[in-house]
Formats: sequence, C-alpha cells, structure tokens
Amino acid sequence: QIGDGSAAAAAAAGRVRLHGGGGVRHPADPGEARRVLAVLQAAQRDAPGRRHQPRPHNHRAGHYSLGTIRHILELHVVADYYDDKKLKQLSHAATAASTLFQRSGFAPGMAGYVNITQHRGGKVSFIVDDAADSVKPVTYVKQIESHRYDYSVLQVSGVLSSPEAEAPVAPPAPVNLTDILSKKYCKSFAGLLAADPKVFDTLNGTKDTALTVFCPVDAAVAAFMPKFKNLTAKAKTAILLYHAVPDYYSMQFLKSNKGKVTTLATTSVAKKDYTYEAE
Repeated sequence: QIGDGSAAAAAAAGRVRLHGGGGVRHPADPGEARRVLAVLQAAQRDAPGRRHQPRPHNHRAGHYSLGTIRHILELHVVADYYDDKKLKQLSHAATAASTLFQRSGFAPGMAGYVNITQHRGGKVSFIVDDAADSVKPVTYVKQIESHRYDYSVLQVSGVLSSPEAEAPVAPPAPVNLTDILSKKYCKSFAGLLAADPKVFDTLNGTKDTALTVFCPVDAAVAAFMPKFKNLTAKAKTAILLYHAVPDYYSMQFLKSNKGKVTTLATTSVAKKDYTYEAE
C-alpha cells in the first residue's frame, strides 16, 4: 500500500481493498491474506498514478491504468511477515519473498518475487527478482505499524521498479449487469433497473470502480410491486439506488462485520444508508 500508513495497515488486514476494472482480479482470499503480510509503504510523492512525480522503470506520460496500479500495489505486499526485528536478523544473503503480484497469476516467471537483503551496517534493501543492472533497490526506512505475526507496514525509500508490474493491462470484457441479474433469479429487479435511465446509467458508471448490488429475488419484487407502482418517479429511483453500494463487499466480509454503508441513493436523490449486521 502506498500512502497513509493506517490505510496500508487496514488493507493488509483485509478491511480495505482496491477494486475496479482494467482486467483486475482479486487474487488472494481475504482470509488467507490476513494471516501474514508485510506491506511496503513508499513516499507519497512516489506513488503510481500521480502525474508529476518520479516514476518507476520505463514509465509513460500520464496516469497508469487502474489494473496496472493494482499490480504495482500488489508488488508492495509481501506474503510473509517481516517487521523491524526480523529484518535486522536477516543474513547478508538475499532472501526471496513472494508478493501478491506473484500470487495473482499475472507475474511471469519470478517477476512477483522481491529480494530482501541486509547489508553491512544494518542497511536493508528491496529489489524485484532478476531486476536489470540499471534498476536501483529501495531501502528500508522505518517500521510504521506492526501486529506481530499478522501484518506489518514498513516504510521504504521509493517505489519498487518492475516493468512486468507496470505493463499495460488489457481492459475487461464489457459487463451487462441486467443480464447477470436476470440469470440469478433477479429478472424482475433487473427489469426495473433497466427501465429507469438514471439508475441504469448510475450503476453502469459505478461498476468499473466498485459496486455491490443487493438483488431481491423475483418473488420479493412481485410482493412489493403494488407499493412500488404508487411511488413518485423520484422515490422509485431512490428505492432502486438504495439496493446498490459503491464499494465491494463479499459475503465473508458482511458475515464477520457490522456497521453502516453508503448506498448510491445517499448522494444521488436521498440520504439512504444501509445498516447491516450478521445474524
């Protein structure tokens, strides 16, 4: 995670995830990823996606795509536990550590491994495995946060350079939400979404960043239709948007957490939030 240390820690713990299009997958099961992680946090000025900052290997002008940024971030999450104490106990030989980029399946060969080396004087460096001679390693600065044998956040001097992680990611195949919902016993609800242009456009404009739709089955929609037909157009739109959250929530997350989430109705037409709790 690149940026605020607390955000990085939350991401490592499985509470915050980066979602979106650009051919992106969720490579690691949150339950597995939560166990042992070391998150390398680079200086904010070096974060990928910013226009006027030093960039990694062979960067092109402008922003990286969301899919490429995800790969760069995955390269900075080591699938093992390293804290300040463990780094200082390393031998002078390089230790190869697997990252989430390696586990994603997008890293060719050993491109998703990071070599961690302790040098004379206690200096610790990180560099992508098989990096070109022109690539300079980043160095360990300090420990930001640590939950022993669970996850840690370590500040490093810059962004790890990897042409494989920085490579363009093919755009995802188009997703038709109404077709997907229709095939999952939600044909009636999908029809209502498609019939409301504002709702349809809002959902399609959100799905490539992060979206969770709570879809009532056909029987539930049929039971509610007498009330729904008597609502104003604005209220109908609000009800439909209330069933969509502009973030990704898995069943595992919902079963193990409780709280309030913002729906698409919150900012669009009415202040409609969800409060959820596992039963």
